[in-house]
Amino acid sequence: MKPFISLLFLCLFSALVGLSCGPSKVTRTQSTSPNFIPTDAEYLKAYTPLGDLYILHNWHVDSGRVRGVGVRLDKNRDTLEQREFDISASDVSLFETNTNGISSAGSGMAIVLVLHAILTIYCIENPKACFGSCPTFYASDGRGEKLMAEGFSSSILPKLEAEDIDALPRAVPRGRMLDITMKNEALETHVVRAVDLMAVPHDSGTRVFKTDDGIFYEASSTRKPTKAVGLNGDALASLRLFDGVEYHSKTDSNDLAKKETLDLEFAPTENGSYGMVIGCRQAFVSTYLFYQGMSYLGRQAGEYLSLLQNGDSAMTETFDRFRSALGGVEAWAEDENGNWKKEGEVTEMGPIASDIHLIKITSTNRPKHIRLVMPQGAWRIDYVAMAKLAGEVTPIVLHPSLRKHTRDQILFSDTSRWALRPDNLSDALVTLPGDEYRYTFKLPEHPERYELFLRSRGYYLEWMREDWLRDEDPMRAALFFLNPEETMRDEAGRFKAVEEEMETEFWRTKISHNIQ
Repeated sequence: MKPFISLLFLCLFSALVGLSCGPSKVTRTQSTSPNFIPTDAEYLKAYTPLGDLYILHNWHVDSGRVRGVGVRLDKNRDTLEQREFDISASDVSLFETNTNGISSAGSGMAIVLVLHAILTIYCIENPKACFGSCPTFYASDGRGEKLMAEGFSSSILPKLEAEDIDALPRAVPRGRMLDITMKNEALETHVVRAVDLMAVPHDSGTRVFKTDDGIFYEASSTRKPTKAVGLNGDALASLRLFDGVEYHSKTDSNDLAKKETLDLEFAPTENGSYGMVIGCRQAFVSTYLFYQGMSYLGRQAGEYLSLLQNGDSAMTETFDRFRSALGGVEAWAEDENGNWKKEGEVTEMGPIASDIHLIKITSTNRPKHIRLVMPQGAWRIDYVAMAKLAGEVTPIVLHPSLRKHTRDQILFSDTSRWALRPDNLSDALVTLPGDEYRYTFKLPEHPERYELFLRSRGYYLEWMREDWLRDEDPMRAALFFLNPEETMRDEAGRFKAVEEEMETEFWRTKISHNIQ
């Protein structure tokens, strides 16, 4: 999950089949388009961006409109009206149906309920540390399937749908084929518009890195730091390889926004164009703050998220200010005259998978000293290097040749259908907790001559956890969001009380089974 993952107040899906109900199976279908909803379902649920819910029967779809007799409920699920409705599909965020069938998976349902019971117990112990994430992506590193990336970490609403590009330096293809497994491992609804590979050609002995504004550069050489000094002294050993061994400090007890510095020194370089390479991920400060904010908002979270979704200027300003209060990883370079200049900042959200970022250096053509400035304890730095840039390069976009559910249900095998078409809602894939999909890509000839990046696009909706409601406090919620600087000081002690266990609790509440 990622910082500020989503304030969207969706009711937690709670209709589970009882353990004694025999072999009956309820199949739930969800989609952002009514064209992909089974027409034999007796009832259709239609969720709007404002939180209203339509429940229709005798329904049908005609020319982008949904018609049926039923009831409209508000976000608190109080009845607003009962009549025949004629709704534009464009006014609906999500459609849902449930159909009955026969299943022999009764024992499987028991396992699912036990799994949820275990996760619930863990989350009750520390609800601010429950696992949350956008889609997670896995690929082989030559020894087994490993976590490689998390997608569109900041896209917490349909309005914030965005594209995310993540480096895959450890992915190892099988010949010319590469399999990417996408998982929904949290209590969230993911709306995935596209998953593509970007293959960037490069010469032998060179590397390719990407800036956060999507420009790819070939690097003729990279230099490791000769010295690295952080809050706790020498940090060189944890920064020289992209290997999961990270530099990380503890937060300040009085202010979560207090800055720390990581001073880096590199061997003298020749004149040229250079960039700072940083491999990093967020720690769990932003995760905690997001969940704490959800707790304070409680049952009003949906109302405020609706304002943000609908472009309310005051809410948008508040959201942006709070999101930036903690801060990212700033890269500062020293020029030949001893002056320091901020060259850029890494702000990509998400504590799950490290990504590699390139920040171009413009203040000097012979950089030697770099200083990383970041909120203390809020980031984990895995790798740093100085790259000599040879020029921009253009990636080749590869669409998957096959996408299939891990239960071997082939969804399509047509490369043209999964092109990036953000204006076409019918191409969206809606996933629920426990879902896994495998994408297969065919790489160009001589794949070793290409650097690989994963491009994903979409958004996701966080489910409201019941345990978050126990801290509901409208007054504290107002102070929390309207004065983020004070919030960083006020919440420092509360976070300190759970800091040691945050990561352990976060990972052990991950959903790693298919639960549908």
